[in-house]
Amino acid sequence: MNTEVSKPDQPGGSDAEEGGNDEPSIWKRLLFMLLCAVLYSVAEVVLFALVVLQFFFKLITGGTNERLLLFGQSIATYIYQIVQYLNFNCEYMPFPFNDWPRGAPLDCEEEA
Repeated sequence: MNTEVSKPDQPGGSDAEEGGNDEPSIWKRLLFMLLCAVLYSVAEVVLFALVVLQFFFKLITGGTNERLLLFGQSIATYIYQIVQYLNFNCEYMPFPFNDWPRGAPLDCEEEA
């Protein structure tokens, strides 16, 4: 009978101790992910409204609205940040946990 206790940092070791420390943070992340999913839905509606406004602006004036272009880019970047966070591709938490994005999306390393 083997009575040796394996340590978690050794191959074949138990991950129970490591998993136990991460459990509260994974549940906390789940709550953040649910909030981000709701914010994603809101951002989709805002983006759709922005697209409609820009279309009618172009139809009426023949040109695009610079402010709508900039806001559209920031909404697109925001949606990108949410998707990256939801897919565990990035630990950077999007707005409202960090600043509102400006411009094109950055890599996770650049945002942190």
